[in-house]
Order: sequence, then structure tokens, then C-alpha cells
Amino acid sequence: MRLRSFMLFFGLAPALFLAGCSDNSAPTNPPADPSAQPAAADTTAAPATEAPATAPAAETPAAEAPAAEEAAATEMPPTPPTAVLDPELEKLVDGLDVGNAKSRIAELKVAFEQNPADSDAATNFVGIIEQVGMAQMQSGNSAVAHQAFLKAVALAEQAGTAGAKIVPQLLNMVYYNGACATALQNKPEDALGLLEKAFAAGYSDMAQLEADADLESVRALPAFSEKLAGWQAIAEAAAKELVKAELAAAESFPFNFALTDVAGNPVSLESLKGKVCIVDVWGTWCPPCRAEIPSFIKLQEKFGAQGFQMVGLNEEQGATPEDKAKLVTDYIAGNGINYPCALITEEVMSQIPDFQGFPTTLFIDRSGKVRLKAVGLHEYAYLEGVVTTLLAEDAPAAAPTAEPVPAAEPTPAAEPTPAPDTTPAAPVTEAAPEAKP
Repeated sequence: MRLRSFMLFFGLAPALFLAGCSDNSAPTNPPADPSAQPAAADTTAAPATEAPATAPAAETPAAEAPAAEEAAATEMPPTPPTAVLDPELEKLVDGLDVGNAKSRIAELKVAFEQNPADSDAATNFVGIIEQVGMAQMQSGNSAVAHQAFLKAVALAEQAGTAGAKIVPQLLNMVYYNGACATALQNKPEDALGLLEKAFAAGYSDMAQLEADADLESVRALPAFSEKLAGWQAIAEAAAKELVKAELAAAESFPFNFALTDVAGNPVSLESLKGKVCIVDVWGTWCPPCRAEIPSFIKLQEKFGAQGFQMVGLNEEQGATPEDKAKLVTDYIAGNGINYPCALITEEVMSQIPDFQGFPTTLFIDRSGKVRLKAVGLHEYAYLEGVVTTLLAEDAPAAAPTAEPVPAAEPTPAAEPTPAPDTTPAAPVTEAAPEAKP
């Protein structure tokens, strides 16, 4: 089963369940249950405005009373009926602490049923049913979760037939989880068909596909092996397109760090210039952070020799820095982390603009420039796509070394000008004219 966070569009109320550790700030001690989310806001309709009082009956002629009553009825705004969950949806949310979200789910259902071709209404209603399934799965109610996933598939099919366009990020998740639920009903061929639709909608997590225990019966089908290579190509192409778009749209920001890792070794961004680097801001207390660690280990193994380096910066619970460091070192030892991790400082954390939650991943190119910030758990194909794109870029040219300017040859000293002769010249005596005989 695939329990990943996703954002719904078009103004959907707060999610019942988000598989992330969101926080608007970096707490010194993260909450014990970082995935907990506030209950959805009460969106029930406000009571209708009270109608103005009509004139006393005694002042209204009897013949005109019906007309007056009709006019008053016309002027009074109708009171909208309060949307309520039907029995099927009640069973899906049974046992969940969703507060006033039940009325919101009912309202989304009404909006969808009134116009199933409306893309906003379809995305919102299908999305909230999918999230109900995730919440039930997280709570251990797998049977109810499977019912919700299958309900989401049926709604997505209905919306597609009507012409609605559900956002692909949601649609591929709906079909993937629907395939898992269908496979567990001993219908592997039907599940294979749903996987086809998941990939057509942009699904790309091949590692999840090949490891998911729910899909064991599907992987045993001969047709699965036949389709696997094609799905791999689709996933790689989808990941490349996504990476290309996100790198083009991303805004960089100044970022630097010089820390000591939990093993006592210095680690700094300056020392990594010339390499492509991922900085993972995470915590051992955070479930989606932990889920992403195997991908980072794989990236370091696969691309370390090509000029790539992973770095983990940890925000940890603990009374002292030593306690926090021990949490990290123990996790490193128990999970085979093959890259340095250091405790993040407030100074470093404050450099990340609009910090939204853990994990936050920074992709940094060879020149030390932040090229992309990604929040939340991401699939390996996406992470590899960013890394390979940055590795393929030319290394920054080294600043040209200025050639030394040859020293100017010394100008030979000018020969001294002889001092003018100040001896008075002897008077010139004109020869006397020669006498004639």
C-alpha cells in the first residue's frame, strides 16, 4: 500500500491525514507525534438570516392575505439543508477522529453528484475519500481502508467517464492503492489493469512496486514481467519531465554550513564544492524522513564515485546535544547510513526560506548553489532524476589564473650631459689686410 502525502487543489479543507511531519518552524524538540494534524475546520453552513417581521394581520385585508404571504415567502431566503453522510460513507469514517469534517465530506459528495464533470468537485471528493482510506490504514483498520480505496477508484472512473480531469498526482495514487486492495481480494488480473492506469497517470515508484507485499500475486503473473520494462521507461520519462519543470521553476537562495558531524568529523558545504550534493534536513523521529533514507543510501552507493555527496542535517529530540547525537549515531549504525550526518543549528536552519516541515531536501550543484528545495517524502526515481541532471551539467569553470606580467626591463640610465664650458672664448683677431706693393 502506498501511504504518501499529496496536496489537493481547488480549496479542499485541511486533510484528514498527511504522511508528513509538517511544522511552520523548526522546533527545538519536535512533537512526539509529528504526523498529527488539526481537525478540519467546521464548514457547515451558517443559519439563514431571520426574515423581517410582516405587518400585523389586522392591518392586512383578508382578500390580500394570500398574496402577502406569497410575497413574504418569496422574499425569505431558503434555508439550505445540512449535508449529512450516507451510510456507506459513515462506515468509511467510522472510528476516525475527524471532528466536523464529516459535514465537509458530505458537502463534497453533494457537489460531485450535482456535477460529476466538474474537475474541481471530482478532485476534492475523490481526494478526501482517498485520505480517509489512508487514515484508516494508519489507524490499523485495513479492511475499511481497502473499502475506501476501492470507493475512490469507482469515483475516479465515474468522474473520468463524465469528462472531469483529476490531478495526476492524486489519480495515480488512487489507482495504485486500488490495485493493492483489488489484489488482496484475489483478483490479480484486475489489479494489473489498475496498475496500468496508475502508470498512465504518472506513477513512477518502481521500488515500491517491486517490494509491496500487497502486490505479490500480481507480480506472479506472466503479464507483469512483460509490462515491467515498459512501465520502467514510463516512470523514467515522467520523472525526467517533472525534474526538468521543477528545476526550471525553482528559486535559489543563499545557503552555507560548516559543522561537525556526529562522528566528530568536519563537514561543510565549502569542502563539497565541485560535487553535486543533497542536504537532507530530517529527524530520526519523523516517519517519512525514515522512509526516504534507503533512497539516499542508494544514491550515495550509485553516484558517489561520480562526484555526488549526501549530507544529513538532523533536528533531534534530546535533553543535551550529546543525547541528540546518540540518537543519530544509533540510527546510522542500525540502518547502514553511508554518509555524514550532523546536528543542524538555528543559524543553518534559518537560511532555509519558508521552511514547511521534515524532511526538506536541498539539491545543490557543483558550484555550491541551491538549485531546488523539495519538501516531504519523494520517490527514488525523482531523487535520482535531479541528481543525474545536475551531474550531467558541466563543472563550473575554474577562474582563469592571470599570467604574471613580466617585469619591465630597467631603462638604462641616460649618459650625463656634459656641463657647458664656461671658459670665456678667446677674442677673434681679424687678420690685417695684406699691404700692396
